[in-house]
Amino acid sequence: MIIKFFPAEIEPDKEGAVQVFIRKNLAKRPNLQLRVKEFLKKVDEVDDLSPFFKNESITPIKDDLYEMRIPKRSKKGVVRIYFCFHPENPMILILLEAELKHKKEAMNKETAMKRLKIYMDNSKGH
Repeated sequence: MIIKFFPAEIEPDKEGAVQVFIRKNLAKRPNLQLRVKEFLKKVDEVDDLSPFFKNESITPIKDDLYEMRIPKRSKKGVVRIYFCFHPENPMILILLEAELKHKKEAMNKETAMKRLKIYMDNSKGH
């Protein structure tokens, strides 16, 4: 798989929200930061995400939006990374938004949905 960060696909000079989240928000939780980086590296090294779907590390959310959970479950919190597949190349994942989830409800899912719409609108015709 190829991992890209929103909005780099449409604004190449901008750092992605997920990159900022991993670098800044997880800086005080280095073990979790390392787990997230290792998970993304594993995703980057495979050609098929079906094992991740089977073990529920990746789940579909709505329409074209998906979620990675790292770790899958933890009382100390779970990192959720929202992403979509590139509309013309399913080997490319676009990471849209991330959050550290302590509560049952996702807080940043709406932001991810907005970014998904922006991304899909901007990728048409490219």
